[in-house]
Amino acid sequence: MIALLALLGPASWPLAPADVARLEKGGYEARDFLDGDAHGMSVRFFVKAPLHECYAILADVKDMPQYMPGLNKIRVLSATGDTKILQYHSGIPLIPDFVLARHFEPDKSITWNKIEAPYKRIDGSWRFQSLPAGTVLTYTVEIDTGQVFIPSWLAIAIEQQGRSQLVHNVCRRIESGGTWVRPDFHP
Repeated sequence: MIALLALLGPASWPLAPADVARLEKGGYEARDFLDGDAHGMSVRFFVKAPLHECYAILADVKDMPQYMPGLNKIRVLSATGDTKILQYHSGIPLIPDFVLARHFEPDKSITWNKIEAPYKRIDGSWRFQSLPAGTVLTYTVEIDTGQVFIPSWLAIAIEQQGRSQLVHNVCRRIESGGTWVRPDFHP
């Protein structure tokens, strides 16, 4: 694992040939950053699957609780065009339920932003970069709690602790063709 610290927001993160070679061998690269009062993190990793398969699995929101760490239930509240409004339930103490708008740009990105939550801001994205042997996925999340319940640095620390589990679970899900389910998932 390679950890980098950026002091400012989620600027572009170029993918050099040396980065590709490292990622293809396994593991992930991570960056932590501040964007105003929001704390954020990005993690990128390689998956041995074509981009369109990665996108299809990550865009299938109804099955997200089967593999996403810390997500027990998800409910689609509405769907219009390329946007779905989703209610998330983690089941983790101190992590409240929240509603996000999830926006889909096929084979390019999946982005989300807060609709309803006790936090001031929750933004994030999945980005996809096709390579001959597979796809590099980049997951980014920014959280500003507005100091409600828990401070932003603690909310992102919880995300950071789960990043190796996120990488593991997403790789397993995608490389299994969308069939792998995390052992602690209970519908």
